[in-house]
Amino acid sequence: MKFYIVLGIFFITAFGCKDKSEPIVQEDISHQKSKPEKLIISPVLQLPNLSKKAKETLENWPMYDQFKEEVFSLNKYQGLYLESSSERLNSIMDTLTKAVPERINSQVILARLLVLNTQVKLLSQQATSSKKEQAKLIEAIKNLNLAFKNFEIIVEEKFLKEQIEKGIKTDTTGPDPEK
Repeated sequence: MKFYIVLGIFFITAFGCKDKSEPIVQEDISHQKSKPEKLIISPVLQLPNLSKKAKETLENWPMYDQFKEEVFSLNKYQGLYLESSSERLNSIMDTLTKAVPERINSQVILARLLVLNTQVKLLSQQATSSKKEQAKLIEAIKNLNLAFKNFEIIVEEKFLKEQIEKGIKTDTTGPDPEK
């Protein structure tokens, strides 16, 4: 008889505890599956118009294309996949800084890449933070957009400077207009 009483108490406590712990587990699972919150980012990234030479140089730089696509994706989806996107940007940025095309490899370009890299790291830090603050995330994305836009402006300026210098050289080495 004692055996049945002990066995009954065992089943009651085993099934009783299971019912109480299941809702907690279900809440955790439902919380993980919930759709991430959309960030309202405005204005969305707008890049400058590049000259033909600048476009060709950047388009022939595979890591740059990946980086650009990821930045546009981050803006398009309004930060929905922020953690994974910031991780991809981080890994692309590491490769991007090591594989700068010779045609644009200069201190000015490397400095802009460093600024861009810093903004990617700051975004990544905000995205992986345990306490995500929407205002800080939006600010980090805006700063990344600005750094990316400034990078493209510097690339364009490099080609414009080359074109101006080339024009000055042909003027000084050409025929003398006074003769």
